[in-house]
Amino acid sequence: MRRLLFVVLALCAVLFVGRTARADEECAPGNLLVNAPVSPPLENAAVLTDGIVAEEESPWPPSDVVVAVHGPLTWDLGAPAWIGQIYFQIDADQPVEVSTSVDGEVWKTFGLPADAKATGMIGRALGLQQRARFVRISTPHPSQTLALTEAFATCDPMVRDWSADVRAVGRVVPAPRRASIAPITVDVMKLFVVVAALVVFALARSHRRDAITVGLAVVAVAAYFNFGDFRYPRYVHEHEVFHYFVGAKYFPELGYDRLYDCATAAEAEAGFVERIELRSQRDLRTNALVKGTDILERSADCRASFGAERWKAFVHDVSWFAAGRDVEDWHRVLRDHGFNATPTWIALAAPIARSLPAADWSIGTIVAPLDPLLLALAFAAVVWAFDRRIASLAVIVFACNPLSDFAWLGGAFLRQLWLATLVIGICFVAKKRGVVAGIALGLSSLLQIFPAACLGSLAVAAAFVRFRDPFYRRLFLAAAITVVLAVPLSAWVAGHSGTWSAFAKNTSKHARTPSANLVGFKTALSFRPSTRAELLFDENAIDPFARIRAARADNYGWLAIVHLAAVVAALLAVVRAARRKPPDAWMAALGIALVPIVLETSSYYTSYLVVAALCARESSRMALPILGAIAIWLLAQLAGYESDTRHAIASWVLTLAIAACLALAARKADAVTSG
Repeated sequence: MRRLLFVVLALCAVLFVGRTARADEECAPGNLLVNAPVSPPLENAAVLTDGIVAEEESPWPPSDVVVAVHGPLTWDLGAPAWIGQIYFQIDADQPVEVSTSVDGEVWKTFGLPADAKATGMIGRALGLQQRARFVRISTPHPSQTLALTEAFATCDPMVRDWSADVRAVGRVVPAPRRASIAPITVDVMKLFVVVAALVVFALARSHRRDAITVGLAVVAVAAYFNFGDFRYPRYVHEHEVFHYFVGAKYFPELGYDRLYDCATAAEAEAGFVERIELRSQRDLRTNALVKGTDILERSADCRASFGAERWKAFVHDVSWFAAGRDVEDWHRVLRDHGFNATPTWIALAAPIARSLPAADWSIGTIVAPLDPLLLALAFAAVVWAFDRRIASLAVIVFACNPLSDFAWLGGAFLRQLWLATLVIGICFVAKKRGVVAGIALGLSSLLQIFPAACLGSLAVAAAFVRFRDPFYRRLFLAAAITVVLAVPLSAWVAGHSGTWSAFAKNTSKHARTPSANLVGFKTALSFRPSTRAELLFDENAIDPFARIRAARADNYGWLAIVHLAAVVAALLAVVRAARRKPPDAWMAALGIALVPIVLETSSYYTSYLVVAALCARESSRMALPILGAIAIWLLAQLAGYESDTRHAIASWVLTLAIAACLALAARKADAVTSG
C-alpha cells in the first residue's frame, strides 16, 4: 500500500514538473502578444502591447493610449504556447469576451460582464490555464466598438499585481478632498461683510467710512475666491469652459444645437458606445432630456461636417475636457443646457479658442484668468469715474452675492465680458465721454442683450432734453455704429450661416425651459411650495424635470396679467425719474433695475446689481435695498433650502429690492439734481 502511494505521488510530481517545464519552455517571460500579428491589421496595434494604460477609472484616455477596436481582434502567436492568464484594460460599462484556439478552428470563449460597480477604464484579468496559438478579444455584439488600452498575455498562472508590468498615464482626475475652509464659513464671512456695509451706508458719516468700505471690499474679494480654496481644489471651471471654449472654437460646425451630439459621436468613435446607451442627455434642439441611443442615431453625420484636421482637433479637445472628471460628472456636462452665447461674443472669443488647443497650460494660464483681469479693469474704472467708496461697494455687491458666487462662473471663459464692458460704459457716461460710452454700452448689449436696458433708460432721459445735449448725440451715434458694424461682422467671424436668426431661435427655446436657478419676478409668480422640485422630480423618467416645467407654466397662468402690470409700473418709475433730469450715470445704472422685473435670468446674471450699486454715489440709501437683498439671500442659503425654493425666495426679495430702488430714484431725483 505504501509502495502504491509512493508511486502515485512520484507520478504527480513528474507530471507537475513536466507541465511547468513545458510552460517554461514554450512561454517566454513578458507579454506574449508583443510582436504578434493582429487580425484585422491595425495601424496603431503596437499601442495595445506597449505596457502603457490609462489611469484607472479615467473616462476618456488620450488617443495615443486607447485604441477603438471595431469588431473582434485576434493575435497569432505563431505556435501554440502556454497561457496562464490575460490582462486587459477596457471601459467598465463594456462586457467583453476572450477566446482562444490552438488551430483557429475550434475556439473556447470566456465572457466577462460589464462591471456595475466601477466607472471609466478599468484593468481586468482572466485566468486561462491552457495552450493556445490564437487569442481573440471582442464584445458580445460584434458590430460595437471596444475601447482598449492594453492586452497582456503571460504564461504565469499566478494572480499578480499588474501595476509592475504596465504604466498608467493621462490626465488624473483630482481626488475629492475636504475643503480646508467649509462653505458655511465663507457664507458667514460674506454675511458679516454685507451687514457691516449696510451699517456703514446707513449710519456712518465720518471720514473713516471710505477706509472701512475698502477694508470690507478686500475681505469680500477673499471670500469670493473661497480664501484660495477655489473649486476644491481646481481654479478652472472645466464644466463651464468646455461649453464656451469648444462651442466658440467649433461654432461653424456645431451651431447652437450640435455640441452634445458631436461630442457623443466622438465618444462613440473612441469606443464608449455602451456608456452612451446607458445614459440620458440633453437634446439641444428641444432642451428635453432623451436617451443616449437617440443621440447616437442622429450624430453619425458629425464627422462629415468637419474637415479631417478639424475633427481630429475636436475629438482631442472634447476628450481633454472629459478626461478631467469622472464618468458621472462627464454625463452631467451633457445634461446641461448647451452653448448659448451671442454671435458677438463668439466673434470675440473664437479667435482666442481657435488659436489654442485644450491643454492644462492653455486653459489654466490663458483662458481662465481673462475674466478676473476684465473685472479688475472694470472696478478700476469705477474708482476713476466715481470714487473708492462706490468702487468698494460695487466689489462687495459682486463678491458677496450668493446667486453669482465663484462656483458658477469663477474660472470660466470670458463669461464676465458683458459685465466688464457694461460697468466701463457707465463709467464713461459718468465722465461724459459719449463716444467710448456708446461703444462700450453697445458692445455689452450685443454680448448679453439685457444690458440694452441701460441704453434704453438713457434714451428716456435724452427724450426729455430732446437730444440738445451733444453728449447724447455722440453716445447714441457711437452705439448705433457699433451695432451696425458688429452684427454682420460677428456673423462673418462666427462662421455660421444665419447666425443671428439661429441665436434668436436658440434664445426663444432657452426662455421656454424652466430651470431651478432662474430668478426674476416671473420666477416668483410661478413658484408654489406644493410644486417644488423635491416633490415633482422623477428620477426614473428620461426627463426628470418634465413635471416641474409643466407645473411652473400652470402656476404662472393668469398671473401673467400681474407680471405685465409690474413691468408697466417699473417703466413708469424710470420715466418719472428721467423727467427730473438726474445725472446721466444715475439714469444709465437705473435701467438695469428693469431686468429682473421684465425677464427671468439665470441666477449668476444677478451680478448686474453691481451696476445698480453705482447709484449710491448720489444717494447712499440706494445701497440699502441691494445690500439687504444680498443679506437675505445669504441667510436663505445658510438655512439650507432646496435650490428652487431658495431661488424663489431670492426672486421675491430681488423684486422688492428693485421696487425700493425705483421708488427711491423717483422720489429723490429732484434732490439729486439740485445737489
